[in-house]
Amino acid sequence: MTDRHTNGRVQALPALAAVAALLALPGAALAARTDVVILKNGDHITGEIKKLDSGRLEYKTDDMDNVYIEWDGIRHVTSVNRFEVVDTRGIRRWGSLGRTEAPEELVVMTSVGADTLDLLSVVRLTRIKDTFLRRLKGSVSAGFSYTRATDTAEGTLEGQTNYRGERYKGGLSYSMYITQQSGDRTSRYSFGFKAGRFLKRRWTIGGNIGLEHNEELALDKRASITGTGSRVIFETIKTMIEVSVGVSGTRETYIGSDSTSYNIELPLAFDYSRYVWHHPKSKVIFSTSFYPNLTTEGRYRASVNLDLVHEIYKDLHFVIGFYFDYDSRPPEDAAKDDYRLTTSLRYTFG
Repeated sequence: MTDRHTNGRVQALPALAAVAALLALPGAALAARTDVVILKNGDHITGEIKKLDSGRLEYKTDDMDNVYIEWDGIRHVTSVNRFEVVDTRGIRRWGSLGRTEAPEELVVMTSVGADTLDLLSVVRLTRIKDTFLRRLKGSVSAGFSYTRATDTAEGTLEGQTNYRGERYKGGLSYSMYITQQSGDRTSRYSFGFKAGRFLKRRWTIGGNIGLEHNEELALDKRASITGTGSRVIFETIKTMIEVSVGVSGTRETYIGSDSTSYNIELPLAFDYSRYVWHHPKSKVIFSTSFYPNLTTEGRYRASVNLDLVHEIYKDLHFVIGFYFDYDSRPPEDAAKDDYRLTTSLRYTFG
């Protein structure tokens, strides 16, 4: 009798475990969305904070999927998850989010204590996720056009994947432009890897490795290694301006030439981004770089990139892009500049 009852209990254990697991699933799903947003009108919304970007809080709920809440319409935000919090002075803090009884105050609970901030002084919230793969974000853009009158086909492919941690960041980027006209093909491509470490306030130090090719400028290959220091000099809910300076070593080979040149350059860069419209989201991204050459007297290079990004649906965007490259002293018979206007569709992830 005892054995029969014991065996019955043993056999029932897997079934009980399965039932317990099924019952636990809704609770586990809800537990992942325990962040609370309290609006100025008194409404409470429970969900999962994704990020604060361009003055809007991206928020995921079970009933409404992703919603976007204007930051100036929020009274309180709380979360047990870990975030990077950046204020208008450029100070970064890492911790969970709490509140006080006073309206429009945010408490960042860091490893060394709690800091109380005015809610409107916060310009960026970035969720610090718990695994490497979940910290990756990026985008992929592709475009194609064909003109029958001139028998010209153009294709573009661009992308980037970025990593963001508490102290370090990194990223891979690539771009490719191919034009074929009446059987003749020209191409331009670039690949890059960058890494950086955040310092106090708005400073970052790091470096990058790059590889470029541009047939319009007769450039076969340019390989470069660069060390940089950058600083965000202005940041608000909608706008960010960053400048950087560095030292770069390059190795260049040109089409039709057997010689190889080595150069030392001092790259100077300026980056500007601004959200111009929220519904749907539109953004202007502008960057320019200037490369004085210390090895070849009188030589310098410059590049300009401009993207107008317009949201079509969620993570899908329409992009109008423009780039301009210039070399003051290219090889003999090579063009000094190259520029192009492109259109593409961009998908963002992460």
